[in-house]
Amino acid sequence: MKARRRKFLKTTLIAGAAAHVPLPTWAQVRGANDALRVGVAGVNGQGWFHVGNFHARDDVRVVAICDPDRELLRRRRAEFETENQGEKLETFTDIREMLDRDDLDVVVVATPDHWHALAAVWAMQAGKDVYVEKPLTYSIWEGRQLVAAARRHGRIAQTGSQHRSCPATHKIRDYVQSGKLGKIQFAYAQVFNRRKSIGKAKGPLEIPPGVDYDLYAGPATTEPPVRENLHYDWHWQWPMGTGESGNWGAHIIDDALNITGLTEAPRSAIAVGGRLGYDDDGETPNTLLVAYETGRFPLVAQFRALPMRPGLEAMDHFRGIRIGTVIECENGYYAGGRGGGWIYDKDGQRVEQVEGDGGSGHAQNFLDAVRSRNPQDLNAPMQVGHMSALHCHLGNMSYRLGKKVPTEVARKAMQSSPLASDQFDRMIAHLAANDIDTSHPTLALGDVIRMDPKTDTCIGPNAAAASALAKRRYREPFVLEDQG
Repeated sequence: MKARRRKFLKTTLIAGAAAHVPLPTWAQVRGANDALRVGVAGVNGQGWFHVGNFHARDDVRVVAICDPDRELLRRRRAEFETENQGEKLETFTDIREMLDRDDLDVVVVATPDHWHALAAVWAMQAGKDVYVEKPLTYSIWEGRQLVAAARRHGRIAQTGSQHRSCPATHKIRDYVQSGKLGKIQFAYAQVFNRRKSIGKAKGPLEIPPGVDYDLYAGPATTEPPVRENLHYDWHWQWPMGTGESGNWGAHIIDDALNITGLTEAPRSAIAVGGRLGYDDDGETPNTLLVAYETGRFPLVAQFRALPMRPGLEAMDHFRGIRIGTVIECENGYYAGGRGGGWIYDKDGQRVEQVEGDGGSGHAQNFLDAVRSRNPQDLNAPMQVGHMSALHCHLGNMSYRLGKKVPTEVARKAMQSSPLASDQFDRMIAHLAANDIDTSHPTLALGDVIRMDPKTDTCIGPNAAAASALAKRRYREPFVLEDQG
């Protein structure tokens, strides 16, 4: 194991020293008709879907999987070999060992959020093309590093924003940007998705004996988390997760950016919300409203995990959607989600239905670009993933820098646009329906985070505090170096 790690580290140092020397491309090394050989990092949830999705293709072979949970690896290998008539699958607990395979063409990164950027950069340094699940990054700084790394190492790199490959999204983007509905008035992204309490642990989690927690933690602290479940619930704690904003928000906010043509960081963002309705070990907000200043039109994102009212599983909706986007224009609007939606006139009457498949062709788009060696063929290159993740991170950053204030103070702060003001009032009504008293300081009002859209860096009076959240501290040896 140590020898393999030394080989990988030596390789990455050489790659860094020869950053501007063109590397051999896959097309030069292997025949254009050969099967691409894929390794998948992280196979507990979405990664296991990717194993099946990629391996089902005639021109692709999944040959390796990686996860710090040895028992999970054992089960996944057995499942794979049973489903594929004994076809072998190599397993690794350390991604550096998997990256040492000379015959690996592609790495799919489906780890927890805090590993995304580091695993992807390491893979590119090792000469692999990468498909990275959303959110692309754990912090804003990481996004710039991934953009630079793909360019520096000449790799094909796609983020898992599969709506970018959905016919419905393409159609409504072209429709809105053609001006047929008139000038854009606002963009609104919402995720009303039921999330229950993750429970309240009596103490630090006892790490399962089959898990290499040093590798599981990677860049984060190795102090055992205080929660009941190791897997998945990391989403709702800050050391490894980015909350619903980074989870579903990475899709829905990206839809708003894509449809409206926003390609830069916003000028500012402010958030208000809280973790309300239950007392558990979660840290990320289950109720959050974020208002962005884009320089063109108001952009607002909202997240709710509580139901319409206690005792129900049903969620609230806005203009008929629970998870999706509303793009308001002078002469009508679009409202839709993953499977498509409707175009309405300014009187609210349906004009045209837009149907889609949620982006089922996204992996194929990536594979086509791997074979063509043309990054321009990608629907969701690193810059796209960076920008959608940046918007998600800004809302979280504002919230984390905030403090509880009286509701009227929060209401005044969210009057930057009629949309933000209206959605704030709707949020207060939603909380009241869930028996949450907001007559006293209940919601945390975040700091305004100001950005330089040209450099994606924090500016303004709280720049130091914001910048500390925009770039995480890395734990040796799991350090992401500046890619320049």
